[in-house]
Amino acid sequence: MSKSATTDGQGAPQRHGIREAKWYHRVGAFFGVIPNLGRVQVFGLAGVGKSVLWESIQGKPGRQEKPYTPTQFSIPPDGPAVIKDARGQYVVKPGDDVGGSDDAFNFWWRALFLQADVVIYLFDLPVFLKKSMSAEFSDERATAVGDFVRDHLVDLANWQHDREKPYFGKKKVPRLVVVGSWCDQHPDWQRDGGDTIRKALELNNRFSRPKDRLVAQGMKVDVLVGSLKSKDSADKLVNNLLDALRARKR
Repeated sequence: MSKSATTDGQGAPQRHGIREAKWYHRVGAFFGVIPNLGRVQVFGLAGVGKSVLWESIQGKPGRQEKPYTPTQFSIPPDGPAVIKDARGQYVVKPGDDVGGSDDAFNFWWRALFLQADVVIYLFDLPVFLKKSMSAEFSDERATAVGDFVRDHLVDLANWQHDREKPYFGKKKVPRLVVVGSWCDQHPDWQRDGGDTIRKALELNNRFSRPKDRLVAQGMKVDVLVGSLKSKDSADKLVNNLLDALRARKR
């Protein structure tokens, strides 16, 4: 069963942060004392906020008012880290900070997918739904984004289908969290905090059909909508994301 969530919660957002894992965190994760969420890899088109998402998880303010600086290459992760919030602490292995691209997924992205325990796919939801208030919005760009998102999700399903099964044990099945971001640019965002937007996404064939293919491959798909524009909205989105990551261990 897939799980859907929006970022409009009641009360103040939970506080969270991430720091380098010490030796005792690794030992605790090895023996199951501290939950180990595994390797988390973020994918998405250029400019959707992949690096900003990691910064928000670290508790840093967003870069929405800074000039956009694209990641030109894959930045190797520093190593195991500990995410801590009001519900506890969890060991996680951040994946590579890969640059976005309008091209189809390449062999490097496929290799990272096969290593991941959790995959986060981030995209511009208002542009995908062709209802963005951005000054740079155009129907041509929206059509292209819709095609890329559909094709990327289909690629993920195909990669999972082609994954080699180990001689002993079951085939590895990563959890997928699809995050529709930039929702502050959608005209309905302030009205209901994302319910209308999420329903529109679920009914869109370019999303629902590849999602069904992913589920058919045994992948659990969480759907989150939100925004990284402000510190408060980023905190709400990150808290929902951490809830989705924790659910993998239940």
